[in-house]
Amino acid sequence: MPPPKGSDSLEALLNRGQGAPTPARGSRMQALGPQRLPLSRGRELSNGYSKPAQLEMDFDDEARKLWARLNLDPSIVSSGPYNALDALWQHPQSRGIFYVGNQQAASNLALLREYNITHVVNCTDNMPNYHERTSGSNITYYRFDITSSYRRVKSDAEAVQFVQPMLDFVGTALAEGHNVMVHCLAGAHRAGTTGCICLMHFASLGNREAVTTAKRCRPIIDPIGHFPELLAKLDRGWKASPSQR
Repeated sequence: MPPPKGSDSLEALLNRGQGAPTPARGSRMQALGPQRLPLSRGRELSNGYSKPAQLEMDFDDEARKLWARLNLDPSIVSSGPYNALDALWQHPQSRGIFYVGNQQAASNLALLREYNITHVVNCTDNMPNYHERTSGSNITYYRFDITSSYRRVKSDAEAVQFVQPMLDFVGTALAEGHNVMVHCLAGAHRAGTTGCICLMHFASLGNREAVTTAKRCRPIIDPIGHFPELLAKLDRGWKASPSQR
C-alpha cells in the first residue's frame, strides 16, 4: 500500500533549514563544495525549469558541466552547502525519509549506514549498484532508467505507467519505515527529476510546485532536457486519473 500523502512531513523538513537532513545518529552531513552559486545555464524559465538545450544529451556530461559551473570538485567532501545527499520528504506515520543523492553517497556504504538508508533507486543506465554484492550490505536496489522515458513515454497515460513501479518500490519501503535514496551522478538531473516525481506523488504537489520545493531542499536539482515534459505529462495524467496517484 502506498503511504498517505500530505505536506506536514515535507514542511517539517523544510523548516529545519533548506532541506538539510538529520543524520540517523547525530553525525554531521557530508557535503560537496564550499560555494552557493547560480544553478541555471542561460536564462531560467518562469516555471522554474532551466530551458532545455536539446532532447538527446549525455547526462553524465551534463553533471560534469554542472559541477564545473558551480566550481565543485565531486571527490571532495566538506562542510559546504552542496551535500552528498539531501532529504526531500518524510513519511508522516513511519518516519521513513526520502533522500536525493549523488555518486559519492551511493558508493559510500558507511554514509548509507550512517543515514540508515536501506533502499536505493539507481536512476542511471550505466552506474553499478555499488553494494549489491557487498558482504554484510543490507541495501536493496531498484534501477530506474529515467532517461529512457524519452523513447518510452509518448502520452500522459504512458508517463503514469512508466513511473509507477519506481513509486511502488519507494512507497513500500517508506511505509515500512525504511530510508530511501535515489541517486545519479550529481544528484541533480536524473535523480533530481525522480525526486520531483516522488514529491508530486507522495506530497500531492503539482509539477511546478514540486520542482520549486525540491530546489529548496536540494538547490542543485535541475530538471533539464525532456524531463520537464515528463513531469508535465505526469501532472496531467494523474489529474485525469486521480485513482492512479
